[in-house]
Amino acid sequence: MENIDYKRLALELLEQGKTEKATGTAPTAQMGHGSGGLFSNAGLETDLFSAFVLPNYGLYSILPQYPTQTENPLFGIVTGVTDSTGSEPTGPCDNPPYAGLMKLCMQTYPLGRFSRQTRTAELDAFGKLNNRADHKDLRINGNGGNGIALPGAPSFASSGNPANNDIDKILFEFVVSFTRDFAPMIWNGSTANNTWQGGYKEFIGLDTLINTGYRDAVSSTVCAAADPVVKSFGDVQIQNNTAGIVNDITQIYYELMDRSRRMGLDPATWVICMAPSLFHVLTSYWACSYLTYRCFNADNASVIDPQGTYSMDAAIALRDGMRTGSYLWIDGVKVTVIQDDTITQTNVGSGVSEGKIYFVPMTVLGGRPVTYMEYFDYSVAGGFMDAANALAPQGFYKVTDGGRFAVHLKPPANWCVEIVAKTEPRVLLRTPQISAVLTDVRWIPYVHERDWDPDGTYFVNGGSISQAKTTYYSVNAR
Repeated sequence: MENIDYKRLALELLEQGKTEKATGTAPTAQMGHGSGGLFSNAGLETDLFSAFVLPNYGLYSILPQYPTQTENPLFGIVTGVTDSTGSEPTGPCDNPPYAGLMKLCMQTYPLGRFSRQTRTAELDAFGKLNNRADHKDLRINGNGGNGIALPGAPSFASSGNPANNDIDKILFEFVVSFTRDFAPMIWNGSTANNTWQGGYKEFIGLDTLINTGYRDAVSSTVCAAADPVVKSFGDVQIQNNTAGIVNDITQIYYELMDRSRRMGLDPATWVICMAPSLFHVLTSYWACSYLTYRCFNADNASVIDPQGTYSMDAAIALRDGMRTGSYLWIDGVKVTVIQDDTITQTNVGSGVSEGKIYFVPMTVLGGRPVTYMEYFDYSVAGGFMDAANALAPQGFYKVTDGGRFAVHLKPPANWCVEIVAKTEPRVLLRTPQISAVLTDVRWIPYVHERDWDPDGTYFVNGGSISQAKTTYYSVNAR
């Protein structure tokens, strides 16, 4: 019989109990107005300007999103036909070899489970002003302004003015935390990070899906035919091998187009995904290298421009076009580049960053999506919402965004309230065999962009979460 860790079990049960109603004996939310409110300083001018950055969600923002009811779907990849068996016939009436047999590799994509909750708020605190100097005409310019919507988070928390309305402030803080914490999972999601009892589950991210080692989900048989193209740039800085980076990207894209054509998946489309700073540095060199990287003789001298008459105007125009249009010229084709700052970047020291360049197939056969998101539909008939209406007190549960998010308005602890929301999504890559990744790419940004991740190397913030509470003395104070 399996040994039970009763101490661990007790702790898990205690943690579950904590989430059943609004927690704690004191509010943890920080009001924007009232005594000690963040925006209650008497001298605060109307216009506020944002100095914090949010993830740009490059790839996520263009992925199709579809509802699903299926927990463990099976998707097939036809990996080939076995070799013929038998001997060639000796005479005209002899039997020829038998035809081979088709082979199938099944894949599955588990749903994740991601949730966040608001801070505990006291209902009495809403709507209070410190005094007549506590203004309600504030205006946030930039992130945090009216109506900001963040991908990957419930839309119910994406409107209003968080500088003027404390309800909007609490919901804005919730939605920023939700979207920031969810952002990296598109790339580095791993079921190895799931919690013991499944309260938190990650779906499989593209770092794992665009990699070698595919196996059948049922039999665990190796499926090499389903493997993507994986190549290392060898930890070399692209500034030190500009012809090499152009050659690698060009040859990978050629290989994917060749596979697509020969596998009968044409016409297909791809996007190339990389960090924004990597794209900016890459396009500094791409134009010249793209025009000349195959035009050198054995002495490494240009055979098309021996007198130095190469037109820099043309190269600059090519570079500027790629930057403004976010694409790379590859074999005469403008290939869309998705600049995504949720892709993992590693600071290897001395100002050098390291990351990956992904080639993600978007459609095949003239428009059929092959890389997309699914989410468990909480609004389906006989599902979450119907069960809540039948079995739970009315008004405690709702669904938003077409069933993508389930929202729980927790039972209050006297005057203290909380909201928790969850979603169960996954990313699917139906044609890994025409995807690719170039790993171990290094570059030196001229100035590294700020990091949206509070744990990132280039994250900066500052300021206070509240103002000092005003102390007054009553008329009979002694």
